[in-house]
Amino acid sequence: MITVTPTATQTFSCIPRTYNNTGDYTLTDVIVTDQDTNKSYSISITTATEVKYYLDVTLTFPNDSYSNLILKEGTFYTLEGLKGTDVKYRDILFCTSQTLSDYSIQTDNSGDPIYTENSTTNEYVVI
Repeated sequence: MITVTPTATQTFSCIPRTYNNTGDYTLTDVIVTDQDTNKSYSISITTATEVKYYLDVTLTFPNDSYSNLILKEGTFYTLEGLKGTDVKYRDILFCTSQTLSDYSIQTDNSGDPIYTENSTTNEYVVI
C-alpha cells in the first residue's frame, strides 16, 4: 500500500511485474480508481526513473469535473500501472495528510509498557 497526500504531484517507488534488461519494464500510464465511487481516471506518468531494480514514478493527479483534486482525504484507490495496454503493476493508494509516527505495541506514547505479564497458579493436567 502506498500512502499519498492530497496534493497534485506525487512520487512513489514500485517494482513492475516483469523486468528485463531491454527497458521494457517502464510504465507509461496509470489507472487510478476511487474505491468508494468506483470512478476511474487515466493518468499519464510524468517521469519513471530506473533506480536499480525498481522505478521512481512521478504522477500529476488531475482535477475532477468540479475543479477539485481527485485525491480525497481518507480515501482508498486502486492503482494499475500500464505499459501500453498491459498491466505491469498493481497497488492500493491511501490518501492522508496525517504523518505516520513510529508505532509500538510494547509501549504507549509516554514510553510506559502497555502489556503487563501476569503470573498464575493455575495448573493444567493433560490426559
